[in-house]
Amino acid sequence: MSSHHNKKGLLREYLSDCITSATWTDASPTHASLDPCCCSRGIQHTVLPRHLAVAQCVNKTLFESATLDGRLRPHELVDAFELDEPRSAAMKQLVLELAPTPTPKSSTPLPRLTSMMSPTYETFFLEFLVKNEPALVEGLIDLWPMKKCSKEGGWLNETGNEVDMDHLIKLYGNETVHCQLSPTNNTKVQLPFSEFANQWKNTNTTHPPEPPHTPTTPIYLTDSHPFIIPGSEHMASIPDLFQDDWFNEFLPTKRNVDYRFVYLGRKGTQTNLHADVMNTYSWSTNVCGRKRWLLLPPKHTHLLYDQFAQKLAPTFHPMYYASPHNDGASQTSTSATNGADHDGDPHQCWERNYPLLHLARPIEVLQEAGQTIFVPSGWHHTVENIDDTLSVNSNWCNATNIAWCFSDLVRSNKGMNTMLPVLRWKVDKCVARLTGVETRKEERPTTDTTSMAATTTATMTTAQLLAAFNLQRAGAVAHSLCGVAVDGAHFTAAERHEAQRIYELADQVLVTLKLPASSELPLLTVEKIRY
Repeated sequence: MSSHHNKKGLLREYLSDCITSATWTDASPTHASLDPCCCSRGIQHTVLPRHLAVAQCVNKTLFESATLDGRLRPHELVDAFELDEPRSAAMKQLVLELAPTPTPKSSTPLPRLTSMMSPTYETFFLEFLVKNEPALVEGLIDLWPMKKCSKEGGWLNETGNEVDMDHLIKLYGNETVHCQLSPTNNTKVQLPFSEFANQWKNTNTTHPPEPPHTPTTPIYLTDSHPFIIPGSEHMASIPDLFQDDWFNEFLPTKRNVDYRFVYLGRKGTQTNLHADVMNTYSWSTNVCGRKRWLLLPPKHTHLLYDQFAQKLAPTFHPMYYASPHNDGASQTSTSATNGADHDGDPHQCWERNYPLLHLARPIEVLQEAGQTIFVPSGWHHTVENIDDTLSVNSNWCNATNIAWCFSDLVRSNKGMNTMLPVLRWKVDKCVARLTGVETRKEERPTTDTTSMAATTTATMTTAQLLAAFNLQRAGAVAHSLCGVAVDGAHFTAAERHEAQRIYELADQVLVTLKLPASSELPLLTVEKIRY
């Protein structure tokens, strides 16, 4: 049997296990760490003396295996154990004493993610979506019109290596765009694209001016949405691997809304340390130019904060930006000095302000033109353009990470306003798929739920299994919303009633198919934890 058929069988097995067990994952050792129900922040009070209980909790939750955001931070322990001021101040030293042995510094190359040709959807689903692991993929955008030269309707010059800025001014000169002012300043300004383009032309990163002349700091165009402009919708279609996207699938029913966006920056422009909004997945494709990514798995997130988890470091430790292994990346990243005082050794200042940061050892990705990176939920990262670079990015979620996004979606006004219509639309689509005529060839086609009552996961097509998987999880999110106590200003009684209608419709179909109802899945909760 071919590898492709093996993967299809494994995908069917995974989906069937998740559906029939009514769990957020198949609960196998491979995937159990992704179960959001394991993400407890609770403290197990014991008969241990208070100071030993604190030490035990710090050691267990900070340095042992845990799930996404499943670790208590020092300031949470301070609050939970009601430590007085002297003991709160002593927490930093306690954390340092319990820390693992420091990892090798810049003398050891960072682990590097290598690229692959476009995998099958089954492989991508099982190896990357479900496991929440990053991937670097080639061959996804060969047919994108924006890759062509401007004379053929694209965005690039005749060499295909750079953007044709004059052509873009003609197309989008009057459009308002968002720009980041500098590598160390996340403040954004709005200005016409033509003004950004003029600044781009006046910033020469290839041949900077000689002293005493000061080089012009390049600004960075970020989060631009050209694909909602009539005539530009087709320039960069969503790659097939990412089509199961609950946000962008829903958008044909909406106008002037888009979760795809463009980044355009000169060499040396960069984004500071962050995880993607609302714990969503993201994908990013370089149309031209190269980027250097540093990514950290979610289980190490606690290493990125100061000793009381009040402040996230602006970047990884500077040793990872002055490494000889950067392969073309800047030898001294500007952002690497952003967290240090300037009256001493920058490395010592970093370690004073962020005492565990040197233990955070990221994965390095050198992304070439034409390559697409998949960034999983909760992975903090920095990105630097090592050439003048044009990229297309998208944030998205589906059934495999909606549980990870739940808390942030609920807490966000925008997220709440988006979630209910998307859930209703997704449930309706899945119901249509499961009650329609699509069945296995050996089965007699049917169009009503009654005649499908004897259906089991073994007789369902892979497409039907995916529909049942999506239906069960969309309904479970709606069911969880009914139990969420949030500010009524952005979650009204009418919205709670709509959430109830959504999960009841999902349950009606699932029960008819003799599958576990969506309301049987464990409830998701909103964590009220500071970051």
